[in-house]
Amino acid sequence: MTSSRSTETPHSVRAKNNLTPTSCGGAARGQVWYTDFIIGTIILLTMVVIFFISMHNLEETRETHAGTLIREGSIISDSLMTSGLPKGWTNDTVVQLGVVDNQRVNLTQLDAYQQVPYATQRRLLRTVADFVFFFEQRDGCLISRNNTRLYGSPDMTAPNGSCVTVGMIDTGAAGNLIPITRYVLYDSDPVRMVTYVWN
Repeated sequence: MTSSRSTETPHSVRAKNNLTPTSCGGAARGQVWYTDFIIGTIILLTMVVIFFISMHNLEETRETHAGTLIREGSIISDSLMTSGLPKGWTNDTVVQLGVVDNQRVNLTQLDAYQQVPYATQRRLLRTVADFVFFFEQRDGCLISRNNTRLYGSPDMTAPNGSCVTVGMIDTGAAGNLIPITRYVLYDSDPVRMVTYVWN
């Protein structure tokens, strides 16, 4: 009796089961990997673009904010460089603050300035920014008058001492501190009138 053994080769088994190299996943797996790579690259590039756009907008916001503080500081400093209104103003009569007459600090007006509450100072100077101003001598010491070195915001302080310098000022939580400097005469001595503006 003859046995009917079938002799099948690997190729005939594949043909019988209709299996081809592509249906086993060889090329299909490669196509899936390629698609995943393309999608991942698109997501990564999108995130990089969003990051750079955000950084650019943040930088523009900072520059705009610094520009606003510079304008505010200039307006405050310009006003302080006048004698104010009305001439010889007091805390009760002041319409516009000012402490300088003809490039000289008017000590009477400076004393009157100390009596004006800070909220009123900001309203009269039409500013929403915080500020202080002070007078700095050529040797770097801040001028003290009636135990006051800083005029304006009570949030910024200077210690007591015979020669307090700018570096000794406690700026507290002042962010984006912008200095505006003018030159005036204080008791016939040239000094720097520095206005600090911050948010």
